[in-house]
Amino acid sequence: MDVDAKRVINKQRVADRFTTLITIEHLSLAEPIRVCSDLVPKDENGIRKVTSRGYDYICYSFDANFPDQDENQLHGVELTIANVDRMIIDTIKSVVGKPDVTIEQVLSTKPDVVQNGPFKWHLTKSDYDAQIVTGELGLPEDWRNEPYGRRFKRTNFRGMA
Repeated sequence: MDVDAKRVINKQRVADRFTTLITIEHLSLAEPIRVCSDLVPKDENGIRKVTSRGYDYICYSFDANFPDQDENQLHGVELTIANVDRMIIDTIKSVVGKPDVTIEQVLSTKPDVVQNGPFKWHLTKSDYDAQIVTGELGLPEDWRNEPYGRRFKRTNFRGMA
């Protein structure tokens, strides 16, 4: 986190705020679904969106509930999105398999700098009704078998023989 993000966390009243960005991707999707939590003014086309790193994130009302930390259990994230667009349900129905979901946080004044994340998940279960679309996000099944990214090299650890 940069200095501005820490300032936002520690101050009670500040003009800047965190914006949560969610990207839903799958091979069968023509392009990823990108949504954000920030309610910004409408642009000239009447759309509320945040542009981060060249991608437009459409503003939706959603909630991502992270579980309590419990060292004995692996928990996922519960994601709830307001069902304001038929496209969300149509996309969920059309995807075969588990879409990838990435959650990131940026500052509203610095949308191109990721402050928290990216947190990568899989959409493991979903349900919907007339008002909301809910989904459970879980870790990839093989996350425990992924290799650690670095091998031991003496040049990386100069103090060790």
